[in-house]
Amino acid sequence: MKQLISFFVLLLFFQNSWSQKNEKFTFSYTSEKLEQVLSDIEIRFGIKYSYVDSLISEKKITLPKKRYALGEMNQKISEQTALKISKIDNRFYAISRETAADDIKKYYLNEIVIEGFLANGINKTNQKFTIYPQKVATLPGVTDADILLSLQQLPGVKSPNETASGLHVRGGTSDQNLILWDGIRLYHPGHLFGMISGINPNVEQTVNFYNKATHPEYGERISSIIDIKTRIKLSIKQK
Repeated sequence: MKQLISFFVLLLFFQNSWSQKNEKFTFSYTSEKLEQVLSDIEIRFGIKYSYVDSLISEKKITLPKKRYALGEMNQKISEQTALKISKIDNRFYAISRETAADDIKKYYLNEIVIEGFLANGINKTNQKFTIYPQKVATLPGVTDADILLSLQQLPGVKSPNETASGLHVRGGTSDQNLILWDGIRLYHPGHLFGMISGINPNVEQTVNFYNKATHPEYGERISSIIDIKTRIKLSIKQK
């Protein structure tokens, strides 16, 4: 019985949709306000238009007396007002401004680099954080230039167990962070059960911290990338 009722409901729905699409009514306008025209269409065809009042306030429609279908009325309105009518479903339609591709202006902004984010020695771009451990000034709760402890001062980085290596970035877990030291993957970056970092902060190095979209060269981790690069040139003392 339920299946039979559902079939009749669907049949009635498709019949209404088909009749609405092909049904025609007589319209005739001479410099009529678009607001009134839309109201007449809504009453005749049993539909609703969604629009901003200021968008149609100055628009007017002129149509010769004739029988029009809903699609024809929408087309005439678009041609005379340069407005776009989009179908949401069988009853609701949205009216918006027709924007040509040539009217869209593109502005390319230069990359912004924030130097001294939170403290000196921490720079920020739209792609990553760059940390220079030897230049980092004193941070709250960080007694030295510990790299992993310094990262915990950045937004979205927490350590629930209050260790240096237990970094949770944006809701991820510590095993979802990829830590690289000159391209070598570090599986155990901490000492003393992770309480302190295993990375010497006194070595001249640069730390690139990615906490969002990263390059495809990095894989197997989805939370963050900690890419540590040491100084390439060696200091040679001449005797």
